[in-house]
Amino acid sequence: MGGRFDACSPFRNKRSFVLNCPGWLETVFNIVKKFFSKKTLERVVILPKGADWAELYKEVQKNRLPEYLGGSAKSLEQSWIKDLKANSKRIEKKFQFMKSICDPSFVPENDETDEELSNEMAKLEVQAKKGTLF
Repeated sequence: MGGRFDACSPFRNKRSFVLNCPGWLETVFNIVKKFFSKKTLERVVILPKGADWAELYKEVQKNRLPEYLGGSAKSLEQSWIKDLKANSKRIEKKFQFMKSICDPSFVPENDETDEELSNEMAKLEVQAKKGTLF
């Protein structure tokens, strides 16, 4: 019976870790795992609360994991927000420029653009007109 659900899976993964897994989920997994192939079961690792995460650290470098998972990486969410705030004016200028290309009736709020951004946007405009932008 094993492998029935595997054929329906729309993705392939090397390994999946379920961390701090509650006891009830382990029970459910133990019931349904007979429907999965041996290969799939080898790729799923369930680590309950308090378990040793050495197996996870063999697969994923600690510098790639956030601190709350025992790693040393900064929170992805925090660094993304910081980058967004730091580049918000530049992003807004690009957005306004792209909107003006798509909608000729649109007038940008602020016409101030630096030369580098203008050159960058001119390249995008050429690509958009050629149809090679995407």
